[in-house]
Amino acid sequence: QGRIKEAFASFDRAVGLDKEKPLYHVHRGMASLELGRYDDAEGDFQVAENSPELEDRIDAAINRGRLKQRQRDFAAAEQAFSVALSRDPKSTAALIGRGIARESRGELEPAAQDYLEVIRLEPRNAEAHLRLGLALVTMKKTALGRRYLERTIELDPTGETGAKARLLLEGSSPTDSNSPRS
Repeated sequence: QGRIKEAFASFDRAVGLDKEKPLYHVHRGMASLELGRYDDAEGDFQVAENSPELEDRIDAAINRGRLKQRQRDFAAAEQAFSVALSRDPKSTAALIGRGIARESRGELEPAAQDYLEVIRLEPRNAEAHLRLGLALVTMKKTALGRRYLERTIELDPTGETGAKARLLLEGSSPTDSNSPRS
């Protein structure tokens, strides 16, 4: 919390020096988001939405999606991430964010498609493997989901993402409930 407050103060000073620089607004908005100052964050992201720079507008849309997720407005989050994807169809941050929003709304199949697209773009993305594995297990495609969870551990054997996959694997059955029984 202390570092974020320091970062906010720095970005606030930067915005004060050049109010027309959308990138400063994006960064101050991100700090505001982390501090729970959602209205301030929204205002900064709105400024960045009007930037002539495409990258600023992409960042603003992604961070607005994150803001809406924090506010538990998953429909608005999905829309914001979709806006980011309309600007950059290969944005893995936007694809994962939209997948999370869709999953939170119970739309597992479209969420899984978003995670799979991330894996196509970044085959070594452990978070996408984890999220796809979990979505597949939830959809009762347990065997396939377990394979993605196992791949997560291969990609991140000592990290937090790998540890989450291990826990999920320990808690799921090794058989696929959709497979024919003999």
